[in-house]
Amino acid sequence: MKIRIASLAVMALLAGLMASHPAAAQVTCPQANSTTAAPVVHNQHIFCGEVSSGKGKGFHSRPGGLNPASVANTGTPAAIVGAPAGIYNLRNFNITQGGVTRTKAISTMYPDACAQADVLAAIRNAVATGVRGANGQFTGSSGTHCQAGGAPFNIIGYLDGAGEVITAWPNY
Repeated sequence: MKIRIASLAVMALLAGLMASHPAAAQVTCPQANSTTAAPVVHNQHIFCGEVSSGKGKGFHSRPGGLNPASVANTGTPAAIVGAPAGIYNLRNFNITQGGVTRTKAISTMYPDACAQADVLAAIRNAVATGVRGANGQFTGSSGTHCQAGGAPFNIIGYLDGAGEVITAWPNY
Protein backbone atom coordinates (compact mmCIF):
# COMPACT_ATOMS: atom_id res chain seq x y z
CA MET A 1 0.00 0.00 0.00
CA LYS A 2 2.86 2.40 0.87
CA ILE A 3 4.49 1.72 -2.49
CA ARG A 4 1.24 2.43 -4.34
CA ILE A 5 0.73 5.74 -2.49
CA ALA A 6 4.35 6.71 -3.16
CA SER A 7 3.92 5.85 -6.84
CA LEU A 8 0.78 7.97 -7.06
CA ALA A 9 2.59 10.86 -5.37
CA VAL A 10 5.48 10.64 -7.85
CA MET A 11 3.04 10.54 -10.78
CA ALA A 12 1.22 13.61 -9.45
CA LEU A 13 4.52 15.45 -9.03
CA LEU A 14 5.59 14.62 -12.58
CA ALA A 15 2.22 15.73 -13.96
CA GLY A 16 2.58 19.04 -12.13
CA LEU A 17 6.07 19.58 -13.49
CA MET A 18 4.96 18.81 -17.01
CA ALA A 19 2.03 21.22 -16.73
CA SER A 20 4.27 24.03 -15.48
CA HIS A 21 6.88 23.41 -18.22
CA PRO A 22 4.95 22.65 -21.40
CA ALA A 23 6.77 20.91 -24.22
CA ALA A 24 8.09 23.15 -26.98
CA ALA A 25 5.76 23.36 -29.94
CA GLN A 26 6.85 23.40 -33.54
CA VAL A 27 6.62 26.91 -34.99
CA THR A 28 3.75 27.20 -37.46
CA CYS A 29 4.65 28.76 -40.80
CA PRO A 30 4.01 31.13 -42.44
CA GLN A 31 4.47 33.59 -39.58
CA ALA A 32 3.00 37.08 -39.37
CA ASN A 33 5.23 39.88 -38.14
CA SER A 34 5.42 40.23 -34.37
CA THR A 35 3.66 43.48 -33.53
CA THR A 36 2.84 43.01 -29.82
CA ALA A 37 5.80 45.18 -28.78
CA ALA A 38 8.19 47.59 -30.45
CA PRO A 39 9.98 47.19 -32.72
CA VAL A 40 8.08 44.97 -35.14
CA VAL A 41 10.05 41.78 -35.87
CA HIS A 42 9.80 39.86 -39.15
CA ASN A 43 9.00 36.43 -37.70
CA GLN A 44 8.85 34.63 -41.06
CA HIS A 45 12.51 35.37 -41.74
CA ILE A 46 13.75 34.38 -38.27
CA PHE A 47 11.55 31.38 -37.41
CA CYS A 48 10.58 29.93 -40.83
CA GLY A 49 13.10 31.19 -43.34
CA GLU A 50 12.05 32.58 -46.68
CA VAL A 51 12.79 32.36 -50.37
CA SER A 52 13.68 35.79 -51.72
CA SER A 53 15.52 36.82 -54.89
CA GLY A 54 15.88 33.14 -55.75
CA LYS A 55 17.77 32.31 -52.54
CA GLY A 56 17.02 30.63 -49.23
CA LYS A 57 17.33 33.29 -46.53
CA GLY A 58 16.93 33.58 -42.77
CA PHE A 59 15.90 30.80 -40.38
CA HIS A 60 17.77 31.46 -37.14
CA SER A 61 15.60 29.85 -34.46
CA ARG A 62 14.00 26.47 -33.91
CA PRO A 63 12.53 26.43 -30.40
CA GLY A 64 12.86 23.00 -28.82
CA GLY A 65 15.10 21.93 -31.70
CA LEU A 66 12.06 21.42 -33.93
CA ASN A 67 12.20 22.53 -37.54
CA PRO A 68 9.08 24.19 -38.92
CA ALA A 69 7.41 22.50 -41.90
CA SER A 70 9.09 25.09 -44.17
CA VAL A 71 12.57 23.74 -43.37
CA ALA A 72 14.01 20.37 -44.32
CA ASN A 73 17.22 19.85 -42.40
CA THR A 74 19.52 17.98 -44.73
CA GLY A 75 22.64 18.81 -42.73
CA THR A 76 23.68 18.56 -39.11
CA PRO A 77 24.13 21.22 -36.43
CA ALA A 78 27.77 22.24 -36.01
CA ALA A 79 29.37 23.85 -32.97
CA ILE A 80 30.97 27.26 -33.49
CA VAL A 81 34.45 27.67 -32.02
CA GLY A 82 34.34 30.46 -29.44
CA ALA A 83 30.54 30.67 -29.27
CA PRO A 84 28.68 30.10 -25.99
CA ALA A 85 27.09 26.69 -25.43
CA GLY A 86 23.80 26.36 -27.29
CA ILE A 87 24.62 28.61 -30.25
CA TYR A 88 25.44 26.64 -33.38
CA ASN A 89 25.46 26.67 -37.17
CA LEU A 90 22.96 24.76 -39.24
CA ARG A 91 24.39 23.85 -42.63
CA ASN A 92 22.94 22.82 -45.97
CA PHE A 93 19.21 22.86 -45.35
CA ASN A 94 16.22 23.57 -47.57
CA ILE A 95 13.69 26.36 -47.12
CA THR A 96 10.34 26.11 -48.92
CA GLN A 97 8.03 29.07 -49.35
CA GLY A 98 5.13 29.35 -51.77
CA GLY A 99 6.02 26.01 -53.36
CA VAL A 100 9.59 27.13 -54.13
CA THR A 101 12.49 25.36 -52.39
CA ARG A 102 16.01 26.72 -52.09
CA THR A 103 19.05 25.48 -50.18
CA LYS A 104 20.76 27.69 -47.63
CA ALA A 105 24.41 26.88 -46.97
CA ILE A 106 24.67 28.11 -43.37
CA SER A 107 22.69 29.86 -40.66
CA THR A 108 23.68 30.82 -37.12
CA MET A 109 21.04 29.59 -34.68
CA TYR A 110 19.66 30.82 -31.36
CA PRO A 111 19.80 28.21 -28.59
CA ASP A 112 17.06 25.60 -29.04
CA ALA A 113 16.21 26.05 -25.34
CA CYS A 114 14.87 29.55 -26.07
CA ALA A 115 11.13 29.70 -26.76
CA GLN A 116 9.87 31.89 -29.61
CA ALA A 117 8.75 34.61 -27.16
CA ASP A 118 12.21 34.56 -25.52
CA VAL A 119 13.98 35.00 -28.86
CA LEU A 120 11.70 37.94 -29.71
CA ALA A 121 12.39 39.55 -26.31
CA ALA A 122 16.14 39.01 -26.77
CA ILE A 123 16.07 40.65 -30.21
CA ARG A 124 14.11 43.62 -28.85
CA ASN A 125 16.60 43.92 -25.97
CA ALA A 126 19.50 43.97 -28.45
CA VAL A 127 17.82 46.76 -30.43
CA ALA A 128 16.94 48.79 -27.31
CA THR A 129 20.30 48.52 -25.53
CA GLY A 130 22.68 47.98 -28.42
CA VAL A 131 24.72 50.07 -30.80
CA ARG A 132 23.42 51.26 -34.17
CA GLY A 133 25.62 51.10 -37.22
CA ALA A 134 25.33 51.98 -40.89
CA ASN A 135 22.54 50.71 -43.14
CA GLY A 136 20.21 49.85 -40.24
CA GLN A 137 22.65 47.47 -38.55
CA PHE A 138 22.44 46.97 -34.78
CA THR A 139 24.44 44.90 -32.31
CA GLY A 140 23.46 44.26 -28.72
CA SER A 141 22.97 41.77 -25.91
CA SER A 142 20.24 39.16 -25.63
CA GLY A 143 19.85 40.17 -21.99
CA THR A 144 18.13 37.78 -19.60
CA HIS A 145 15.43 36.64 -22.03
CA CYS A 146 17.38 34.04 -23.99
CA GLN A 147 20.79 32.91 -22.79
CA ALA A 148 23.54 30.60 -23.99
CA GLY A 149 25.67 28.74 -21.49
CA GLY A 150 23.84 30.56 -18.68
CA ALA A 151 24.81 34.03 -19.90
CA PRO A 152 23.61 36.71 -22.35
CA PHE A 153 25.11 36.60 -25.83
CA ASN A 154 25.64 39.05 -28.69
CA ILE A 155 23.05 39.58 -31.40
CA ILE A 156 23.53 41.32 -34.74
CA GLY A 157 20.69 42.36 -37.01
CA TYR A 158 19.23 44.90 -39.38
CA LEU A 159 16.32 47.34 -39.27
CA ASP A 160 14.50 48.50 -42.38
CA GLY A 161 13.62 52.14 -43.10
CA ALA A 162 10.48 51.87 -40.93
CA GLY A 163 12.55 50.64 -37.96
CA GLU A 164 11.31 47.04 -38.21
CA VAL A 165 13.71 44.15 -37.51
CA ILE A 166 14.13 42.34 -40.81
CA THR A 167 16.77 39.90 -39.52
CA ALA A 168 18.71 39.15 -36.34
CA TRP A 169 20.96 36.27 -35.32
CA PRO A 170 23.60 35.38 -32.71
CA ASN A 171 26.78 37.27 -33.63
CA TYR A 172 29.24 34.37 -33.80
